[in-house]
Amino acid sequence: MFRPRALAPDRYHPTKAVTYRRIVVGTDGSDAADRAVGHAAWLSHRLGADLLVSHAYGGGHDPAEGRRLGASVLRDACARIGEAPVPTSHLRRGDAAEVLVSVAREENADLIVVGNRGLGNRRVLMGTVPARVAGTTPCDVLVAHTSDPREPGVARVVIGSDGSATAQRAEAVAVALADALGAERETVRVTGEEAAGGLVRLAEARAADVIAVGNKGLVGARRFLTSVPSRVARQAGCHVLLVKTT
Repeated sequence: MFRPRALAPDRYHPTKAVTYRRIVVGTDGSDAADRAVGHAAWLSHRLGADLLVSHAYGGGHDPAEGRRLGASVLRDACARIGEAPVPTSHLRRGDAAEVLVSVAREENADLIVVGNRGLGNRRVLMGTVPARVAGTTPCDVLVAHTSDPREPGVARVVIGSDGSATAQRAEAVAVALADALGAERETVRVTGEEAAGGLVRLAEARAADVIAVGNKGLVGARRFLTSVPSRVARQAGCHVLLVKTT
């Protein structure tokens, strides 16, 4: 059973807001990827963060042609970014998820943004690029909701917590981010087998733009692919922030 309980909005008082300083986002030129880049660019502008846009191209029969086309995809993606800081582009040969994680590690990024439908992939989250990134990430991951053409922006954040030490760390990061963005925030205590579905329904009722949870789940340190965060990211009708807590 899902049992939400609102917690005090000022439970945490960071002396300095912990915000993201370097954001990595991947693109393959698809509409969904363009939306993910747009959300990443909005965040980088609001937070004053560096923006890194990456593209992974395959080997195929003509790697040189893949690189040429990939360079074009990157140029177009960066050209469509408006008032965000000038992005840095990274063109790599390889798997999309592996390239994103590799760039994040090499550049000491603290946030990866990836679309909820994957880079050009129409399948649900499980088994796609977003799930693989979330399972191997060196930093936090924002699974951007790209299934509809909503404009970038964050006005309301719902934070899921089970009171554990890892959940409290995730809550502190999400609270600081919401405050840095000037967004309303609400932390709810969730327990039971229906935690994921209940949290998603509550976020929908609150018209939340972001659900924030720790990446290792609200019911213990289970692997991402079988955890509450995975189910939240798969079911949510909004962005999902997976805060790396372990």
